[in-house]
Amino acid sequence: MASSSNSAQNQASTNTVTQIPDINSVSSPLMGKPPVYWVIDTGTTHHITPTFANFYSFSTVKPISMKLPNGQTTITNVSGSVKISENIVLKDVYYIPTFNVNLIYVAKLIDSSNCHLNFTNDSCFIVQNSPKRTIGTADRHGDLYVIQAQATYTFLVILHLLSLIQPHFGIID
Repeated sequence: MASSSNSAQNQASTNTVTQIPDINSVSSPLMGKPPVYWVIDTGTTHHITPTFANFYSFSTVKPISMKLPNGQTTITNVSGSVKISENIVLKDVYYIPTFNVNLIYVAKLIDSSNCHLNFTNDSCFIVQNSPKRTIGTADRHGDLYVIQAQATYTFLVILHLLSLIQPHFGIID
């Protein structure tokens, strides 16, 4: 009986998380690039992104198996760094293209950025410990706290995309 209850809870969590596209209508793009939304998640065990273009650096890693909120398991072998803002860089972000949202693992954010989080009814402030200053803000949308970051389509990503299309269009080095 407990497993069907857990399954129902997992399904509820999945349904809640997939509501993120609704947030896209809340804000306008920053500096001409589309906004990228990151959910602050106290329940995840890794930073996760389904969008390869979010990485400013990446590498292949030993394949790692991850259990998704819907109970399914997936494997990834790509990890890298994502710049959320001038003051927040997420390291060891795993690329899972079948996932629906960008997730920030709270404990890893706190440890790697030497910061703490202050939650209010409508916002979450990411505060650097020394010197004390706010380095990021997440707005509350329903039950989720969401950071709006600017899309970063870097030179590395463009080179990777060119390497994928080169065989199809006969681009010569």
